[in-house]
Amino acid sequence: MYYETGDIKTAIGYSDQSTTDIKKAVELSLQNVIVARNRASLETTLSLVNPKLLDQAIVSLNHAQTLAPTDPKIPYHLGNLYFSKKEFTKAIEALTQSVVLKPDYKEARLSLASVYESLGQKDKARKEYQYILDHIAPHDPFVINKLNTL
Repeated sequence: MYYETGDIKTAIGYSDQSTTDIKKAVELSLQNVIVARNRASLETTLSLVNPKLLDQAIVSLNHAQTLAPTDPKIPYHLGNLYFSKKEFTKAIEALTQSVVLKPDYKEARLSLASVYESLGQKDKARKEYQYILDHIAPHDPFVINKLNTL
């Protein structure tokens, strides 16, 4: 009930009240990974309005990861949040964990390559793009273009 109320309040623009309702839902179901992931998603969205919620989204995803340590989507989302905060070392760690859990996770490899590019580590970026072509999507035009322009 609290979770649905939080979603409704978010939809109509009451971000502070919606996060309170979402927190209550999580308190009532601390061991529910779906609630933890949804909370992180909501906090990420609301961080566009309130940047402080980006750190809370990271906390929520870390909690979700303790509940589902083999879910590659959680470190993928963590990596992207760290990347957006320019915490590149943490982004690389999280995204690497994601591709270890799921080697054919194209989106995670693309994000990892982007982090490497941002750091000027072109060889590492090329390696990720090449892996995508060799093992996941051999004719991906975006990846081919990225390799050609690096």
